[in-house]
Amino acid sequence: LQVFAQGLLGAGIAILYLSAYASFNFYHLVPLAAAFVLMSVVTLTAFLHAVRYDSFAVSLLGWFGGFLTPFLLSSGEANETGLFTYILLLDIGLAAIFLKKTSWTLLELLTFAATWATYILWHGAFYSEEKLGTTIVFLTLFWGVFLGLDIAMTWKRVISFPRLRHWIYSLNAVIYYVALYIILNARHSNWTAPAALAPGAVYFLTVLGGKRFWKEAEDHHDRRALIAIALLAVATGIHFSGYALVIAWSLEALALVWSGTYWRMPPVWMAALGLFAFAVMSLIDTIKAAFEPLPL
Repeated sequence: LQVFAQGLLGAGIAILYLSAYASFNFYHLVPLAAAFVLMSVVTLTAFLHAVRYDSFAVSLLGWFGGFLTPFLLSSGEANETGLFTYILLLDIGLAAIFLKKTSWTLLELLTFAATWATYILWHGAFYSEEKLGTTIVFLTLFWGVFLGLDIAMTWKRVISFPRLRHWIYSLNAVIYYVALYIILNARHSNWTAPAALAPGAVYFLTVLGGKRFWKEAEDHHDRRALIAIALLAVATGIHFSGYALVIAWSLEALALVWSGTYWRMPPVWMAALGLFAFAVMSLIDTIKAAFEPLPL
């Protein structure tokens, strides 16, 4: 009986989606803004019923409708603020659901993928230099939603699907920085190193706070520490070169050895060994370059 009821609920939500879409696109009964509001209300209704009746299938239907709405109702114009505000609000609402339904990890993965896929599609079709500031703000907000979700999951001590969540939250940092690098490197390359340092500092602060308040969540602290180390190493590699880079990476590696030992975090001092290896390879390349014959 419960499955049958959920099937009827899903069918009703699907009909509402189709009705709102058809009233705008086929019959032209309502304007774009009204259709957008109608489909957003249907999405909200789907998620509320999914949580109330603990129906993952209905939540998937709401997820599809929610992320497809801006594409189905697209006017072909580059409305960055409208699109990304909608996606941001959708992400925040879904994050609240994930904190209540911690076993819906697949939906969490789909939301993460859809959010960044939407940005990538928009960037390829509409991005231009004058949108730089607004784009950086929304990229940071998207990254912040999933970082905040990561911290909240740690606070709640959620232990379901730990490896999948580690991948999601690690990729969040990678995609965020790569997206920043792409839009900054063309005309603002001097900002690519600070763009790595800033989120790296945030991750470092989460490690400090986590070690103080959530000592038992060692795997989460290790992951965020490794992300912070990677961003620091990237920023150093962008800003320095030659012997200065060798010295900088070596000093960072020494600091990491001390930090990993002091905090009893083996992954940190193991990362230090990797950074030492990069410093040695950089030193070898620098020496080779110094002894190469000058072109005639």
